[in-house]
Amino acid sequence: MATGDTQPEVTVATAKPVVDESVPLVLVSGATGYVATHTIQKLLISGNYRVRGTIRSLKNEEKVKPLQELVPDAKYPLELCEADLQDKENWISAVKGCKYVLHIASPFPLSTPKNPEEVIRPAVDGTLNVLSACAESGTVKRVVLTSSIASISCGLAGHPGRQNNTYSEEDWSPPEACEPYERSKTLAEKAAWDFMKDLSEEKKFELVVVNPAVILGPILTKFTGTSVDIIKSVLAGEVPGVVDISMGVVDVRDVAQAHITAMEKPECNGKRHLLVSESAVPYQRICQVMNNEFVPQGYKAAGKMKIPKFVAWFLSMFNSQVKAAYPNIGKSVIYNTDRMTNVLGIQPQVADKMIIETAYSLIEFGLIAKTPQYHGPGGKPEAKAGEDKKDDIKPPATEGSPADDQTKPEEGKENTDEPHKDEQSQPEEKKATAEESYKEEQEDDTQKDKTDEKEDNSQKHETVVTKDDSQEDETEEKESKATD
Repeated sequence: MATGDTQPEVTVATAKPVVDESVPLVLVSGATGYVATHTIQKLLISGNYRVRGTIRSLKNEEKVKPLQELVPDAKYPLELCEADLQDKENWISAVKGCKYVLHIASPFPLSTPKNPEEVIRPAVDGTLNVLSACAESGTVKRVVLTSSIASISCGLAGHPGRQNNTYSEEDWSPPEACEPYERSKTLAEKAAWDFMKDLSEEKKFELVVVNPAVILGPILTKFTGTSVDIIKSVLAGEVPGVVDISMGVVDVRDVAQAHITAMEKPECNGKRHLLVSESAVPYQRICQVMNNEFVPQGYKAAGKMKIPKFVAWFLSMFNSQVKAAYPNIGKSVIYNTDRMTNVLGIQPQVADKMIIETAYSLIEFGLIAKTPQYHGPGGKPEAKAGEDKKDDIKPPATEGSPADDQTKPEEGKENTDEPHKDEQSQPEEKKATAEESYKEEQEDDTQKDKTDEKEDNSQKHETVVTKDDSQEDETEEKESKATD
């Protein structure tokens, strides 16, 4: 492959110059996104790669600065360049000189868009623009594409009419049966594999796909992924009730590690990889776990009211989030994750831990206000005004620091090199009783609300209905990925 091409103009995100161009260069698209920030941080910490990230505007200091601070003392400083998913010329410049490309950027709306093309076109065109640029680069060896369980099981619902609810990498969602977001991920991934089939031999490179479930876990910047808004809504007291929805979840640090391992391992080439820690987590369980941890710290209890399916149907006519959730009511899906554990070497984390750490990171980054009773992830009350604040809670430390073994959320570490250490982020008795409390609530609901159960016998679990809040930064969210 040619290596003497002129390098594209980029902005170096630290004061250090890049001195060793023989070190492999990795492009991460949608650098400000939830998964991308974790992936970039992990790559930089390893010291094995130079990293270039794409961002919509280098003039946006509010988004550039947090990227600079991910690993301020990185051996090879982060480079940034401007790129837009639908601008093909951007990507020709962005991938030049890169050996690996991690295409993570993709639109992920929390509510159903009025026009499906708002998510479908950027996802499909953006993917093809990146792959086309890689084919012309002469340097790219492998691309890792962030897809989703959406392209395997129609998201949380499963295939219409299918009796077997267990899915693997061999399954494909029928696009015509999918909601807009699920359809966009399915069509984008199909377009990628079709592109590779038609690629001439002299332009060929390798393609690997990862298919994460709903992504949870600590944030590294205040620009969160859409999946994190699920936790944010509960913590903010915006959850008046729950309906029967369950979801597959996976930790953001595991997703980041999956991208890197998929980039490095030869046996990953040409394969899809499901990323699911727990296949069917009821939204009621999410509420219960958060209630146990945060109600004693002054936050409002969530998910106490059960919403029958017929009421959810009525609400769906006025609330876009309920409308997006409604097709998934009463359904659950199981995933075969053998490739995740046996090939990528990722051991699933417990959902409760992800939920708690996500919530603490939202508070520590100021996205949810601290209450007077808030004591932080370390379990110590904050010092009152005028008192010595030696033990002030700070955002979780970055990987490699002494704080890694403490009880703070692992927000400072993308997918840390050792993401499976079982740090205790909540009191032991709460961890031991979270699932029991959920089960007791289910039993209580069974006796208190038999009428609702007759109306919808298919209900097994429950999930949250949130207020129809508008997205704060829709433009940048379209640059974020996955999955979650």
